[in-house]
Amino acid sequence: MKNIFKIFSSENLKKNVKEIFNRFPVSIVIIFLTAILFFAELHYHSDISDFYNKRILIAILALIMTFIFSIATYLSSENSEKNKLQRNLFQLIPVGFWVIFYNIFSLDPNDFENFLFFGLSFAGIIAYLFFSPYLKNLILPLQGGDAWKAEGVIKQSVFYTYFYNISGLILISFIFAWVLFGLGAIGIAATDALFDLDIAWEKTYWNWAIFSLSIVAPLFALTQIPNKKSFLENHFNENAFFSFLIKFVAIPFIYLYFFILYAYTIKVLSNFSEWPKWEVSWLVIWFSIFWYLAYSFSYIFEEKNKLIKGFRKIFPFAVIPQIFMFFYAIYLRIKQYDITVNRYFVVVFGLWLLVISLYFIFSKKKNLIAIPAGLALFIIIISVIPKYNVYSLPEARQLVRLETNLQKAWILQDNKITPLKNYSDISEDLSKNIYSWIDYLCDFNSCNNIKELFPKIYIEIEEESKKEWKEKIKRDLEYYEENKDKYDYLDEKHKKRIENRKYEVPRSWTIKTKITDKIKVKNYFYENEDNRKFFEYSKDYNQDFFPIDTKGYSKMYRIINYSKWNKQENYAEFDAEKWEIIIKENNIEIDRFSLKEINEKLIKKFGKNDKRNLKKEDLTFELEWWKYKIFFENVVVKNPDYKEKINSDKNDLNTYMWWFTRWYLLIK
Repeated sequence: MKNIFKIFSSENLKKNVKEIFNRFPVSIVIIFLTAILFFAELHYHSDISDFYNKRILIAILALIMTFIFSIATYLSSENSEKNKLQRNLFQLIPVGFWVIFYNIFSLDPNDFENFLFFGLSFAGIIAYLFFSPYLKNLILPLQGGDAWKAEGVIKQSVFYTYFYNISGLILISFIFAWVLFGLGAIGIAATDALFDLDIAWEKTYWNWAIFSLSIVAPLFALTQIPNKKSFLENHFNENAFFSFLIKFVAIPFIYLYFFILYAYTIKVLSNFSEWPKWEVSWLVIWFSIFWYLAYSFSYIFEEKNKLIKGFRKIFPFAVIPQIFMFFYAIYLRIKQYDITVNRYFVVVFGLWLLVISLYFIFSKKKNLIAIPAGLALFIIIISVIPKYNVYSLPEARQLVRLETNLQKAWILQDNKITPLKNYSDISEDLSKNIYSWIDYLCDFNSCNNIKELFPKIYIEIEEESKKEWKEKIKRDLEYYEENKDKYDYLDEKHKKRIENRKYEVPRSWTIKTKITDKIKVKNYFYENEDNRKFFEYSKDYNQDFFPIDTKGYSKMYRIINYSKWNKQENYAEFDAEKWEIIIKENNIEIDRFSLKEINEKLIKKFGKNDKRNLKKEDLTFELEWWKYKIFFENVVVKNPDYKEKINSDKNDLNTYMWWFTRWYLLIK
């Protein structure tokens, strides 16, 4: 701990500041740019359009990744023959990465490929950080000849020291950041409690969070980055706490996990028809990550602990049988449902695990740098390999399966879409399959392939969407003119925001819902195979209840289903079994009344066994001489034929006793 606090002395502060400015000029610029954007987003969010708010968030995400990339890039250049100017110019690589990422990443929650790009980039940069000083040593052997032998061999102990230091730095920086924020937050809270100051305290907390987490903590981390001398020499200092975790926590649990997996292997081999479950793939993945982390960290203790030495000796061999079971499990899944992004990653991770395990079995050097370097290499390969990359292959395979099933259903004929007339024109299984593949493919790239497969239907959807958007603008402006004198928030700025609201193309959920509705396929997820009944009434989501006119009413409660989920003391609880509203204050019941009248009205007017999207007027009720007024977003009636669970599938919603009801209750 002395070494940590020593950096805060005035002499060391000057020295550290000078050193990090010399080593990481681009990283420091990124820190302050990120903080400025955070402050801008905090203080001017409402004054900036949604478009620019989104661009700011994208810029921040790109800067965070570029910050790590700039550190790794500098460490690579620092261990080279380049001079200071060349090393600084080398920093143009992460700057270029920021430009590319900023222009590619859309931050669209419906565009899965963008988040996949973010995840792969982040994982690759982190992996690169763990071997970046030794990039030259990894490249030299590829150049041929004997020149690399003099300086290309990386001592295991030297890499381990760097690996340990970087891991410790990440952990210590994380702890330091949140401790610093926590202490500051306590000070702010104490000031708020003791002094009657007219300050926006919520923003004060956020200001401190930005300052501590995005400025002070990263600058602290930069002062602790190993320098060229330290990552080329072995100056390892054993940490007692770290040693305890490896010896007495990690290694014993690894033996336990091996026992669990091998016990399962024996079980499935004794009953081959069950061999193996899909879950075993993920078990092997997560256990393997933990195993190889422990394998890497335990290197220094190998000669001091027989249990660790035994683990490191047998571990690569013991993983191989589990990898074969892993591949068989994923093979069965792909055979049944083909390749998805999840299965693609499972296969790639299995290949990486197999390559690494074989390396540690047959290689005499067993160099730990192979683990992060191999991971980074696999990430690059699956990101750029033509036709077979993670962005293209799963989507292409699923598109082919969708087209095949559309042809079976006679919906796709001669490259033309002919919608079915009725849902019953094809089997439920085929309908579910078509729905599922449309649903899956719409998670990719904002439904682009689905738009191309159903061009005419998509044009219709877009025309309907534009019409609805124009009508919504018209309704909002009419509401503004009618109520601008009643409510303070309805000012000129509010009117301009309505008028300047830009049209947004239909979201993925809207596209897949309307396409499946038009071609008459559905997932039958809520269908009742054993004639059980339920019915649901929901508000039209194009309407808004707010602002609610509370004139004449003294109290408002949020309606919830179960009090154990509620964090407030005053609320109205909905008892779905008895169809009653229970009003509670300080968690004590003060009143209750029946909703059976509402139930009967809905059933009489709209019928049973149906899902309906109603007008807000149909879901607004006054009860008991107008003492209560209820606004429902949705009402879902109890399953009248519910019996004990028959289906063994716990996720089968058909076996549920009732569904949820929500929104607000007013009391006179």
